[in-house]
Amino acid sequence: SPKLSRRDRSIAPEKIDTVDDLSEPEPADVFFNVDMYDSVLVAAFGGVTMNLDGTGTLHVHPGILFVFCIPLVILQFWLTFCTSFGMPAYWKSLVPDPEENMTISMKVLLIVVVQLTFFDNMLMTLRCLWFVLNPTTWTDVKRIDPDDPRTKGSRMQMLQWAPALAWAPITALMIKGLVQYWVSVQSMSIILASGDVKEAIFDSLAISFILELDVAMWNFIKTIMHLDDFEQFTFEMWPVARRDQAMRESWFARWLNFKHLHRGSGARRLEGLLTFTLIFFMYTRITLMTLHALDSGILPVARDVCAHWRWHRGIYRDWRDHSTGALLTFFTQTMASLSMFPWDVDSEVAKMADPELGGFCDGEKFHRLSAEVMVQLWMAHPKSITIFLVAFVVLLLLPQLVYSTGAMQSVIKQFDYSSVNSDEGHQDDEAEAAIEQSIINASKINSLKKMMAQHMTQSTRRLTRLEKMLGIVAERAGIERQGGSPKAARSSLPAAPEEQRPLPQMQTTIPRLPPPAGQNGTLVRHASTPLHPAAYPVVYPSYRPVQN
Repeated sequence: SPKLSRRDRSIAPEKIDTVDDLSEPEPADVFFNVDMYDSVLVAAFGGVTMNLDGTGTLHVHPGILFVFCIPLVILQFWLTFCTSFGMPAYWKSLVPDPEENMTISMKVLLIVVVQLTFFDNMLMTLRCLWFVLNPTTWTDVKRIDPDDPRTKGSRMQMLQWAPALAWAPITALMIKGLVQYWVSVQSMSIILASGDVKEAIFDSLAISFILELDVAMWNFIKTIMHLDDFEQFTFEMWPVARRDQAMRESWFARWLNFKHLHRGSGARRLEGLLTFTLIFFMYTRITLMTLHALDSGILPVARDVCAHWRWHRGIYRDWRDHSTGALLTFFTQTMASLSMFPWDVDSEVAKMADPELGGFCDGEKFHRLSAEVMVQLWMAHPKSITIFLVAFVVLLLLPQLVYSTGAMQSVIKQFDYSSVNSDEGHQDDEAEAAIEQSIINASKINSLKKMMAQHMTQSTRRLTRLEKMLGIVAERAGIERQGGSPKAARSSLPAAPEEQRPLPQMQTTIPRLPPPAGQNGTLVRHASTPLHPAAYPVVYPSYRPVQN
């Protein structure tokens, strides 16, 4: 299965339309376990790859991984069957003593604990099963693109079509769910038939080990086939244009193109509602079977043995019993033929059930749980069953019903909006105060700039005026000493010592005005602004005062 990207220079980027589109991925919100059965589901959407030499990878078809699920389900079925096979029909006395009552209470508690440990695995399995049974899954969720440009004309291209992929995960998840329910039902008989509390605890651990075989099987297959772990794989949506194209190409999904079956439009809530509804009926039946065993003292597995014996002889109570018996008989015979055991299962069951051969199936009291028996149990334990049903409805069905109808989202949005509005009001006040403070700071900065500009202008004017006045005074002093022109006076001034050399003149040229003359041609001193030369030693260090 090719994995195309824009780095492939053999194909123009604008022609690429594959599962590896570089647009922002949209998650499909599908969760799974890392085991052998779920690897078939992930492989159907291109999540299981094999390491090749170098940096190459190869996508593994789900049908290949499904082959390894067959010996796994055979192993799990027969381990559970052989563990519960051969148990006595009765597991407690009709009038137990106080010590036995304490043991019975601990066994019931262990049954509850075991069912709680199975709950998460069962929930995940049913969610994934409804996910693959949804026809829009195969048109909306990203997988190996059957229209990949590099596989056009290939004989293996048909393996990526939805009908060639869907059968494997659907079958694998259905088998996984049946095995989990089978182990959950048989676990009650295994725990109740234990001799004491310690033995019941070890039996509970053994039952959990049977369900964990799928994880061990996946680790084994992953190692020998050099497969990558798919724990970090996430289901993503195809782009909208690709979804529409896949819907038009699918002859089956387009007839079921309902809005609430698509991801993001209610499909996940619908799958959750169906999952919890099915779990509610499953655990209701398991609870009623436990109450039936407590009342009658007969193990549930003993009733299954009697029912299998009747079905093998073609005796059915009603149409429901007929359909269930035909299905379970076919499943048992299929498992027996695949496992190639050297003994006949039907004959062994007959030895345990047939009264003529010393079996215990001698009346209707060994019939399986039916609707009539459920009504009788209700009448016998109205308080216990009512509390159980109310608790299950509140914990399982009611949250899913509220979630699927969108009522929970509306309530959460109302709370979120109120908190957001209060937070936004507080943030708005802070923003307004910050804006006002910034305006005040800006006005202060502008005032400071103006003041600084005024000070700079005044300082420049004073320096200019001072230079003019000092230049006039210096020229007059030179003329009075030499009795000549200002030029000769400047040239005849003695040189100042090294430390009193004048600083370089400023670049600004200041016009020199001729000294004012009186009526008789003598120089006139401006004594209105007396200047002391000691105040300016740096500007004109060679200045000498005029002698009168």
